[in-house]
Amino acid sequence: MGTFFDFSGLAPHGMCLLWRDDLFWALGGTDAAISAAYISIGMTILHFILRRKDMYLRWVALLFAAFIILCATSHATDVWTLWYADYGVQVIVKSVTAIVSLVTAVALWPLMPRALAMPSGAQLSAANQALTEEIHERRQVENSLRDTEEHLRKAHESLERKVEERTWQLQESEARVLRLNADLERRVEDRTAELTAANRELDSFAYAVSHDLRAPLRAMMGFSDALLQDFAGQMEDEAKDYLGEIVVASRHMGELIDGLLQLSRSTRGIRRHDLVDLSALATRLLQELAMLEPARSVTWQVAPGLVARGDPDMLEVVMRNLLGNAWKYTAAKLPAAIRVYAEQQDDQWFFCVSDNGAGFDMVHADKLFQPFQRLHRQDEFSGIGIGLATVERIVRRHGGRIIAEAAPDLGATFRFCLNSSDAQAEKETP
Repeated sequence: MGTFFDFSGLAPHGMCLLWRDDLFWALGGTDAAISAAYISIGMTILHFILRRKDMYLRWVALLFAAFIILCATSHATDVWTLWYADYGVQVIVKSVTAIVSLVTAVALWPLMPRALAMPSGAQLSAANQALTEEIHERRQVENSLRDTEEHLRKAHESLERKVEERTWQLQESEARVLRLNADLERRVEDRTAELTAANRELDSFAYAVSHDLRAPLRAMMGFSDALLQDFAGQMEDEAKDYLGEIVVASRHMGELIDGLLQLSRSTRGIRRHDLVDLSALATRLLQELAMLEPARSVTWQVAPGLVARGDPDMLEVVMRNLLGNAWKYTAAKLPAAIRVYAEQQDDQWFFCVSDNGAGFDMVHADKLFQPFQRLHRQDEFSGIGIGLATVERIVRRHGGRIIAEAAPDLGATFRFCLNSSDAQAEKETP
């Protein structure tokens, strides 16, 4: 090893060039320039490595920097040996450079696939552009989300405000409804008290009619009959006619009193909710009418299966009046026909009583159900005009309605329905 530093007998490279200026300075200048460039490149890489401690494969870059700096040192020794024959130093420098170069070369080949897999500048630029666009889009989305969040916050505040206002309105409405209910209950109580008082007055009136008015009426009729029976021979015919008119008027007044009592009782009392066989009821009433007038020839037809739910006594009054009118107003018809059946109109079942009797003009139909209103003269058909008024009140109390349809000399048909809540049941005439 000591021979590397034994320079005896050795000549510098300049001697080999015969100290020609052109060759000497050309070789010396180029090696010096290469050495300076290598040192600059190596120091630049080393500075970059020291500043970027997160650099990928940093140790490979350190080897590369060391290799370049050693190459610069090798070229510097070439310049030095132009003047001085220190070849031992040059051998050592070149040996170290060779070792570092080989290590760097050996380390680079296994890294080649990883280096090739690294994206190119264009790819990095495209990725950077895509990332920039994505960031821009994300910022737009974030701004949109912030705007949406702000809008939702304002909407939530508005909704809360509206809910509070609506709650206050509902509370006010509830309080108003409670006040109205309380007022309605008070009015109902007052109305109930008024109706109770009116019923008591009606009871008093009915008692007065049945007792106080009947007593003088009976006395008037009795004394009139006594005059006709005991003093008929002493009276002129005109006086007898006058007394006869008094008797007839008294009897008519008695009938009016009976009709008034019947009308007042038709809507009073507790209404029952029983199943009533209207077919059987109509058949029985028609048989009774036939027994009272056996000489009459009347054909009747009662549909089977007519059943309704209601008060049996009240419904009997309804059927008795309707069938009685049909019987009465067919007296002049030969043959007389009465029909009892049911039909459906607008999803509503109606019970019908039809006849081919005298009928009436529908122009005067508004008077049918008014108390003491008649559409025929007394000498044509007897009556006081209270039956249909009683029927209308009973049907209305059952929550239903009654309809009349007729024509002069072509008969009449009365249709009535009851409240559907009464669960009425009927069968259409086959």
